[in-house]
Amino acid sequence: MIEIIDNFLPKKFADNIEKLFFYHKPGEVAFINWHYNHKTLSTSYKVDQPDTYQFTHNFYHKNKITSPFFPNVFQILKKSKIKYSDIVRIKANFTANNFNINEKNSLIPPHTDIILSNKDKFISMIYYVHDTDGDTIFFDNDKKTIIKKVTPKKGKAVIFYSNQFHSFETPTKYDKRVVINFMVKASF
Repeated sequence: MIEIIDNFLPKKFADNIEKLFFYHKPGEVAFINWHYNHKTLSTSYKVDQPDTYQFTHNFYHKNKITSPFFPNVFQILKKSKIKYSDIVRIKANFTANNFNINEKNSLIPPHTDIILSNKDKFISMIYYVHDTDGDTIFFDNDKKTIIKKVTPKKGKAVIFYSNQFHSFETPTKYDKRVVINFMVKASF
């Protein structure tokens, strides 16, 4: 299952989410605090493909609300109407245009959000905060055959099973790519 939903949020709601990440008045900083990660994948992934750094902001992690902005992004999950019993995580990923670091390949190594052998069903959702480049790419289990590409657009969401191999391209035309990543335990 890979469900792409254009105009997932009403324009005003999408604008407010974007402002949370980017809007600031002269002399002030953005609302969201970012944390540096030297890789996009956890250290449990052993890959021979180049990875890159990213910044993250956790809203919900390890059964705890970890951000004062959780209520803002929780509304996105509620709008999805995904049937779930538990939230696993909600986090934002900020990837910079770092083509000079990753010249050979701007594709992040394919991965899943959950271990493939897990018998419980988990669902992931990516919400695109703004218009940018850096497609999300979905792969067959061979991690080579592309089955779908999704171009980021403000207000768009893509919902998929968490054991689906996917990746993304780092931005090259824009200076950043910001998404909100949701993962829940399904209750169906």
